[in-house]
Amino acid sequence: MGNKADKAISIVSEFDAHLNRDQPGSDEYLLFNAGSYVYICAFDKLDHLMTYLSLTTFHKSALIPILKIAKRFPSTVDLLPNCRKIQLTFCSISPPGLIIYKNRVKIFSFEKRTVHTIGGETVRTEAENRRLLPNGLLVPEILEYDDEYPYLVEELVEGWHPSRSLDDWKWFELAFEQLFELYAEYEHRDFNVNEYLSNVDSDPLALRAIDTIRKYEIQESLTRTRIHGDFAHKNIIVANGTPYLIDWDHSQKDLLVSDFFYLLVDISRQRGDATLFEQMVRQRGEGYRVVQNYWDIIGDIESQYKPGLPVFYLLYEVQRSPTENKYRPLLRDLLERLE
Repeated sequence: MGNKADKAISIVSEFDAHLNRDQPGSDEYLLFNAGSYVYICAFDKLDHLMTYLSLTTFHKSALIPILKIAKRFPSTVDLLPNCRKIQLTFCSISPPGLIIYKNRVKIFSFEKRTVHTIGGETVRTEAENRRLLPNGLLVPEILEYDDEYPYLVEELVEGWHPSRSLDDWKWFELAFEQLFELYAEYEHRDFNVNEYLSNVDSDPLALRAIDTIRKYEIQESLTRTRIHGDFAHKNIIVANGTPYLIDWDHSQKDLLVSDFFYLLVDISRQRGDATLFEQMVRQRGEGYRVVQNYWDIIGDIESQYKPGLPVFYLLYEVQRSPTENKYRPLLRDLLERLE
């Protein structure tokens, strides 16, 4: 089953031992090793896992048929690919219904409606950033935090994630309206665009991008303030018709417009091209529609939209993370479309 699954079991067991003062009981779980993710689920909570997977990315939802077989025919689990039964002991967490592990562990208790998160510095950063949020933002309530271990306990918000497309733009729009409270509350600093461009590394792609930015025009300065930093469909939960924003460990001071363009990069990568960015530059189509809608929300803080800005954002990210592959192909495709 691989080291990742064994590590997940070890982390959860050590954490329960840290909390436990009572005689533990033993419970049987289904472990599914899905490559970058490990899922550990109580048999009577398989419906919860199937619901979770069906509301996330498509490649995970492909696991649902296997889970349906495991639920209907438990004796066949050991014959299914990357599956096995395991015994885990719990008292303090009483016991959880679902555990998800990637770069941190999330332990879901559906009876107590809580989520325990274990993840070292990631948890500390999440807790610190959550303390900085204005009251107008809807986020799961923190019920307990231990800085020494560290771990975080928050309320379980059961809902669904918007799709990785503009089909669910209305939920992103409502989330941006909440984020406006964050943008408006924190200190604003001017980011000098011309000064930045004069210091950009002069590789051929960057020079082409700068020429394109000049051609289509851009604001002289942009606003820097605190942002979410990882604004994507997977970090929004829609519950009772309202979007909740989760996973604040990447929150930082950066360009205000970064949350919007980060979302559009994520959607563009799903689509496989830079069409949305081209539409924002040429000021037409659904790309331009959503940027206009976004500017209606942030217009009191950020200067007037200029069509060179989408090119600038991609260049900004390429320069900041030259080894990050998700920005460079989009920038190259965008420049080719604009030539």
